Amino acid sequence: MTRTLKETGQRIGRLLGRTTVEEIRKPYPKQLVVSSTPFEVRVALLEDNVPVEFLQERQQDQGTVGNIYRGKVLKVLPGMQAAFVDIGQEKAGFLYISEISEMLLDEYESGGGGKGGPRRRGKRTQKIEDLVRQGQELIVQIAKDAIGTKGARITSHVSLPGRFLVLMPTETRIGISRRIGKESERRRLRQIIRQVNDRNFGCIVRTEAEGCGEDDLRADLGYLVRLWDNIQQKSEGSPAPHLIHSELDPVLRTVRELFSSDTDRLLIDNKEDYRRVAEFVKTFSPDFKQRVAYYSGRKLLFDILKIEPEITKILQRKVHLKSGGASRHRADRGSRLHRRQHRPLRRTRKPRGDGPEDQPGGGPRNCPPASPPQPGRHHHPGPDRHVGGQEPRKGPPRP
Repeated sequence: MTRTLKETGQRIGRLLGRTTVEEIRKPYPKQLVVSSTPFEVRVALLEDNVPVEFLQERQQDQGTVGNIYRGKVLKVLPGMQAAFVDIGQEKAGFLYISEISEMLLDEYESGGGGKGGPRRRGKRTQKIEDLVRQGQELIVQIAKDAIGTKGARITSHVSLPGRFLVLMPTETRIGISRRIGKESERRRLRQIIRQVNDRNFGCIVRTEAEGCGEDDLRADLGYLVRLWDNIQQKSEGSPAPHLIHSELDPVLRTVRELFSSDTDRLLIDNKEDYRRVAEFVKTFSPDFKQRVAYYSGRKLLFDILKIEPEITKILQRKVHLKSGGASRHRADRGSRLHRRQHRPLRRTRKPRGDGPEDQPGGGPRNCPPASPPQPGRHHHPGPDRHVGGQEPRKGPPRP
């Protein structure tokens, strides 16, 4: 009877998207584990239950890079060829002349009725006072967060990242990720983008797009184009300054970046995050929705999968290898990602003798022999003195 109730409960849990402890511990070739609390988000990418990537971000460290605002020009600085734009933050955003798109220039020159043109390359001949004016409203995106007393760096060259593409609606060029090395694959992707890109928007093909078909790229591009149209629609009916689009939170951003076609399972321990991720995956990749699982147990997810001990080893400065050696790490702690840099340690053996005098040359094995003192003001070696305190060799010289 107990066994029947247990099996019935497991079937109900599967229908609700829940996962039991036994199913969690089941090894997968590649799975993504997301554990979130009100204070931080931790993500681990596992291969055969061994963590290969670890991401940690605190809620208080979340920046505003990628957010899109409708701003209002406060002041134009001809001497610096820049302008200060009010975006609703404590400090005004800093907009340099090179970050002003040609679409903005065409709209300004045509009184707001232009559709925008391609971004011209080369040295600009226009001046900042000819492009923007005080009180003008424009769409800008944060490129760098505010630091100290300095405001955020902003740009009007909007970029919207997707799973396979990065949409640049203010440009027309098509770029391919450098990590895609095969020239035939680069030509194929470029040709597909030209076929599906009806509005001639600029695009950057990401590394994840290698080997993707036309349907996947078309769906990703269509989503980004609809997102850009929605941003423009919100901007028209919003007074400046106003936030019209915010970058994805750490959970959804991780799913967008790491949840790929070769990921067998995405495991989440937060119910609200599970619902948002399920909707996000349904929009981006409907075929992968069944791979998203929810864990509602009391035990910590990282403890069940034994991820915590592995993370502790990773964060140590000295890690012992299976071969008997060791590797010394230097952790570069950023606001979002903990990066590891490896530097192998030199393995040294104990000297065969009892002391340095038993080593060849009278010193340690790894030290070069001491050079003899040079004649100087305080050292005058005579004919009967021997350099280095060594007695002269007696007997016939060695052959």
